Amino acid sequence: MKRFSIFSLIVAILLIGCNTKKNKTKNQIKNVDYSLNQNWIEFQKEGNKEFDVFFVHPTTYPDKKEGMNASIETIESNDFTRQIVEKLAGAFGKTCNIYAPKYKQASIYVLELPVNKRKQYLDIARKDVEDAFKYFLKNINKGRPYIIAGHSQGSNIIKDMLVENPNLAPKNNLVAVYAIGYTITQKDLETMKLSLAVTPTQTSGVITWNTIGKGGKSPTIEPNALCVNPLDWTNGKENQDSSKNIFADINGTKIPHFTSAQIDENGALVIPTPQIIDKLPMLMGKEVYHMYDYDFFYGNLIDNVEKRCNAWKEKQK
Repeated sequence: MKRFSIFSLIVAILLIGCNTKKNKTKNQIKNVDYSLNQNWIEFQKEGNKEFDVFFVHPTTYPDKKEGMNASIETIESNDFTRQIVEKLAGAFGKTCNIYAPKYKQASIYVLELPVNKRKQYLDIARKDVEDAFKYFLKNINKGRPYIIAGHSQGSNIIKDMLVENPNLAPKNNLVAVYAIGYTITQKDLETMKLSLAVTPTQTSGVITWNTIGKGGKSPTIEPNALCVNPLDWTNGKENQDSSKNIFADINGTKIPHFTSAQIDENGALVIPTPQIIDKLPMLMGKEVYHMYDYDFFYGNLIDNVEKRCNAWKEKQK
């Protein structure tokens, strides 16, 4: 299937609209039964790989027609979500069985709220993800080495889940947490009882970055943001040349050596303006490449997931 960039899909959602009924109270209080395959976007029942990934998808609910949280049954949103999961979680698919739950995600309009007012809506989403994760651990994973990964709202939820429940994720078989596209701070890590993964093969650590260009102002970059550069998998501030970029994946087209990248003083991953900028939807503003956090470094991510999983295996010998 042809791959799509996240916000190209969201553009399509905005154009089509979500013809769903409002039922805000029901959406917010209804528990999700994760023993039903229908409540997973991706559920590899016969997963035959040695590793699992629990993947939390980004925002695909672009309006407020059902209130500030979408229902699980939102067919239009879930159709697009399925394609997005195929693309983003696909970076882990070479090495891992993929498990991605549906959840009552918060609307994209939540980003317009102050951080302290977002929480009530994100908590509704987090409750679902926690329930799915508990089901995953007990009934699916059963002690296999695993990765937790997400993007944007998905990474925000992962962060909140691990901060508020630091013992929820077993550390002995945790390969890594890829919380890409949202701010993670040192205080968050200390509460999670995890560390920033600052080498390409460090295990049981957190990897995070938020991509902008010079002058870009991303709503996902908050004070004290940490960053790992996906071109060398360290937190060093030196510019990493585009020769280290294995390939970007832009709408299914692989572009080798797509961009260089450098971590700035604010914890952002800064890149030069791409040569194909005229072909990129920039829905979050000039020089804000949030929707391309995965796309621009897709080959590096595939490669690193495999290397980090192999490093975990070596440590068990």
